[in-house]
Amino acid sequence: MNISLVVAVSQNGVIGKDGALPWHLPRDMQFFRELTTGHCVLMGRKTYFSIPEAYRPFKNRTNIVLSADKTLQIAGCKVCANLQEAIDFAQSQKETELMAIGGAVLFAEIMAKNLADTLYITEIKENITGDVFFPAWQKENYQANLLLSQEKDEKHAFAFDIVRYDRKV
Repeated sequence: MNISLVVAVSQNGVIGKDGALPWHLPRDMQFFRELTTGHCVLMGRKTYFSIPEAYRPFKNRTNIVLSADKTLQIAGCKVCANLQEAIDFAQSQKETELMAIGGAVLFAEIMAKNLADTLYITEIKENITGDVFFPAWQKENYQANLLLSQEKDEKHAFAFDIVRYDRKV
């Protein structure tokens, strides 16, 4: 099973601000929905609760939430105590590509353990103020493939590229 990270990152590494995304990019959200539908999506508890209530749990996906709180129960979600338990659960569901969608602590753990096979990164072409950052990673260990370019327009306050990075063998 591949483990993939799905994240939008500003030029200065911001991925969040005040418990939310500091941007609204409809084309990126469409890409996210198309990419993750039918898969297990893995997220931390804070990330889950930062998703607007109308959209959680994500439809047509197996939602896995990491939490150290063993009493936490979330309707429509599998709550796991740690990353390995989440990976084991996804494998038991016959998952082929586990999609980790945040937050920073989860991304850092996956990168530190060298588990990320693929990174789908929406690279926002601006420095944006925020308080949550994507961890440092070894870009040279991955092969980049541009999937989409979006210019700034009436629906998108920022231009961005969506790039797929696959670990070099």
